[in-house]
This record gives sequence, structure tokens and C-alpha cells, in this order.
Amino acid sequence: RWDIDICLDILAHWLDLINIEGWIPREQIL
Repeated sequence: RWDIDICLDILAHWLDLINIEGWIPREQIL
């Protein structure tokens, strides 16, 4: 079973990678 804190950390890291690539502006996510 996944730990929620780990899931959120991985998700945040994944979003940061996408943001670096310029696919999704963070403003659209928030």
C-alpha cells in the first residue's frame, strides 16, 4: 500500500519535471 506522503512527494517531483520541460505551467495546475 502506498504512503500518501510518498505519493504526494513523487507527484510533486513529476510535476516539477513536466514544468521544467515546459509542458504545463504551474498556474494551470493550481
